[in-house]
Amino acid sequence: MKRSTLVARTAAALLAAWSCNAARNPAAPGTTPVATDVRLMDAPSAAALGSVNVYIDHVDASVTTDTTGGPGAQPWITLVAPHQRYDLLKLQGGTTALLGTTQLSPSEYREIRVVLNTDSSGLVRTDGTPAPVSWGYAGQISVHVLVETPVQISGPTAHILLDFNVANSFVPDPRDPSAFIFLPWIRALSS
Repeated sequence: MKRSTLVARTAAALLAAWSCNAARNPAAPGTTPVATDVRLMDAPSAAALGSVNVYIDHVDASVTTDTTGGPGAQPWITLVAPHQRYDLLKLQGGTTALLGTTQLSPSEYREIRVVLNTDSSGLVRTDGTPAPVSWGYAGQISVHVLVETPVQISGPTAHILLDFNVANSFVPDPRDPSAFIFLPWIRALSS
């Protein structure tokens, strides 16, 4: 768990530095674009929180796992850019939030990242008081999403579901039980 957290944080830091020039994805010549919506939901949390607000700047994807920008690497494409805050606790039990809709070329997407703004995000307890969070970084951070199976974009419409697991993403800080540590736990599903 600790090694995967370190790898995820290191990857997020490196990708945050490289993410300034995400490319748009026009439909490839000779293909019919697929109307694709990107949705967000949350797995239930056991913590006594009244709201878990995350500000999503944009969501990017790549058809390859090599997004380093080197020779042969595929650039990130911006799927949606909602520039909006979402209360993840309102997205449980099958409820989703539409982050946006885009036109994508039929393909398999192997990498997805969510770019959050930690300065505009925060946790609120059930009594209305803010809960301190150690985000790891201030401002914009890139969080790699777990893509177990490549996300298929085909047919007349497609759906990408981002499952943001609050219970695993915000864990009590062992040094301060009243605070939380952000350990991002998001997975992508085709639906």
